[in-house]
Amino acid sequence: MLCETCHSKEATVHIASVIYPAANVDARHFCEPCAQVAQTANPVLSAARTLAPVHVKPVMGIATPARVKIGSIENKLAELDPMWEAFCAQHEYRFMPGRELWPHRMAWKHGELDHRLVLTMDAPFPELLERGFYPAMPWSLCAISSLPFWTRTSRRKAQPQIDPAGLTRRILTFELFRRLPFSELRDVLEKQLERGFSMLSEVTREDILQKGEEPQGKQGPHRIYPW
Repeated sequence: MLCETCHSKEATVHIASVIYPAANVDARHFCEPCAQVAQTANPVLSAARTLAPVHVKPVMGIATPARVKIGSIENKLAELDPMWEAFCAQHEYRFMPGRELWPHRMAWKHGELDHRLVLTMDAPFPELLERGFYPAMPWSLCAISSLPFWTRTSRRKAQPQIDPAGLTRRILTFELFRRLPFSELRDVLEKQLERGFSMLSEVTREDILQKGEEPQGKQGPHRIYPW
């Protein structure tokens, strides 16, 4: 099957927009470069054409060769999971492997302030689909502190209460390292996680309100995905 945009390369990315109940399925087929162009803010096709405006999420399917490339990255990233698990167990963080279209790792803790340590790739999406894992693949680690959207659940009410200050969603981000090759991650990750934990432990609510930044786009500077 050829890409429906360039009509020259094999279609390896298949995107299906499904409306529930699944009476209408809009399937699109692209090569990897054209798929990147067709997408905007999310790794799914824009739902602006014929889909209902609310409560509709397009579903993306990726051809087997592309899944193999993504899997090769995930398999190498999983080798570092014991470091993440040990860190989370020691500091009462929650480990979030993030095994999705964009392999990543996150340690998260909710409290008076929300704290995250996020490891993401510094590589464009087409490169991920074309090359899969390679030792020099660049990675970044950030420590993020933000005001929680929800306060703790009240004893008298079943639902958690919205924290008005959290509605601003200001975040304070510290870059622990940038564009570090995967081949060097094992030697520095444990130390950098501890460094990030120490930095986040010193952050106050006033620090976030005074020094934090408004999110840029859907997830701001701490976004997991590169789009």
